Amino acid sequence: MKNIYVLLALVLVVVLLGGYLVYIVYQQKILLNIMVGKNETIGVINSNVTTEMFYRNMRFNSSKISFHISNDCSDYRRERMIDAMSMLENHTLLTFKESSDENMQVHIFCSREAKNVTAKEYIVGEGGPTKIIDTGLFNLILEGELSLFQTSIDCISPNVEMHELLHVLGFAHVNNTESIMYPISSCNQKITQDIIDSINSLYSYLPEPDLYLANLNLTKKVGYIDFQIEIGNQGLISSPNVMLIVENNEKQEEFEIPALEVGEGRILDVKNLKISGNLVFYVDYNDLNKDNNVLRV
Repeated sequence: MKNIYVLLALVLVVVLLGGYLVYIVYQQKILLNIMVGKNETIGVINSNVTTEMFYRNMRFNSSKISFHISNDCSDYRRERMIDAMSMLENHTLLTFKESSDENMQVHIFCSREAKNVTAKEYIVGEGGPTKIIDTGLFNLILEGELSLFQTSIDCISPNVEMHELLHVLGFAHVNNTESIMYPISSCNQKITQDIIDSINSLYSYLPEPDLYLANLNLTKKVGYIDFQIEIGNQGLISSPNVMLIVENNEKQEEFEIPALEVGEGRILDVKNLKISGNLVFYVDYNDLNKDNNVLRV
């Protein structure tokens, strides 16, 4: 009789161990890559942009912007371009640094001749962003380019250079004839206060990631859950590896999320996670906005 009890106990242990091994084998974790820029923004920034831009919340990732002036620019044109940058530095949070590095952000070119559009109209310069990523919160400018043409209508102030530089920063034409962003240039135009305020508002945000959690699909079973969750970076720079934490009042489970570039996301798909009850999903990382780092179910 005793042998029968021992045998039954062994059978029970084998069954329980087998069930545990099945759980271990069956539990799955899958990471899928997605792009997040076109999705609905998860969170907002309180930018006070009151002037027209090509796209919403356009900026470089940092207030320190590198540039290179081509050798085809004369000393006179170079000096005027640097004067325009100095004027912006004096009124805004921006600083400009000349660089010969291939990763420079603003490329500046010159040409000897202006482009004649009509008998009464000339293009004296061209400028704008050339590479942009829609991160969800920002339209992040990676690179910009401007070209300056030789013209006989140079003002004492570097108005043409300033106009094209503001295009590179994302600012569009406006209808105010007194603004330096009016499409037809004249020497009495100025940088209006709304442009200054918009730049300072946009660049008040430090160059940090902004991680978010969204689109949680959760299935609860007895003692287990299946879940699928989106983790994205809608900030200004790439994020490091972070841990997604799932916890209740008694235990905590962690999942490593690889580094995310701006505008990039992952979908984490997990089957048969041994946890239950009231759950909190969160990323424990200091970024632009921690409010979108937590989901509770």
